[in-house]
Amino acid sequence: MQWPDLISSLQTRYRDVRSFPGDLIRFTGDHEGREVSFGGWPCRSTAGRLWLAVAVKVCPVDRLRARTSLVVSATLPIGGLAIAHDQVVLRQTLPLDGLRDADLDLSLQLLATTVASLQDPAGPHAGMFR
Repeated sequence: MQWPDLISSLQTRYRDVRSFPGDLIRFTGDHEGREVSFGGWPCRSTAGRLWLAVAVKVCPVDRLRARTSLVVSATLPIGGLAIAHDQVVLRQTLPLDGLRDADLDLSLQLLATTVASLQDPAGPHAGMFR
């Protein structure tokens, strides 16, 4: 899949698909009755392969307990925690070569599920927040 193909594919399955300078994209999907905003951008590996990096906001960075979040990030079933500007995000990178819509959709749903679990105040990861 090429970058323009990805944008076209997202436009048929997600809402509010917007492109920004630098090939940044934002789009909205639904997960278990709630709206989830995704951000994405292309990445190129050292071997020249094109990848899609996708991120979902978790919380403002000032709410994060750094040491605990490192431990949590290492145990997540998908993605890893990262800092983007003033936000903590859950980020996953997917190869665009051979990426099927169903695989992308599943990855996005898993990211949304993981973020919901991280944000659950009674959940197992509540200790990573102040």
